[in-house]
Amino acid sequence: MEGRKKGRMEGSLGRNQKNNISTFQFQNQWCSQLASHAGARPGQTVQTATSRRAKRPSQTDDSHAVRAVRALEHALEHSKEENSVLEKELENAQEEIVYLKNELGNPQEEDSALKIELGISF
Repeated sequence: MEGRKKGRMEGSLGRNQKNNISTFQFQNQWCSQLASHAGARPGQTVQTATSRRAKRPSQTDDSHAVRAVRALEHALEHSKEENSVLEKELENAQEEIVYLKNELGNPQEEDSALKIELGISF
């Protein structure tokens, strides 16, 4: 029995030795790569990397979100003020158009009256 076990062990070690890597080195590299994919920094394990990622967002993240919301609220207020100014300008422009139309009267009638005065024939 001991011969069989020894043969199996040598066989598995032989495969790893062909690749010039020990089982421990292979496991260490594999764990490092797994930790790296999980977001670990060098020297961290997978568990600490995933627990770090699962924590509540930091205070800094919250303050950035609060600043972003305040900036959007400020932009909304500014656009409302700008909108009301533009509405007032539109009202003034419409009133000016009405005033100018009343001042000018009907331009076609005035043109024909002017042509008659000047003796221009049609």
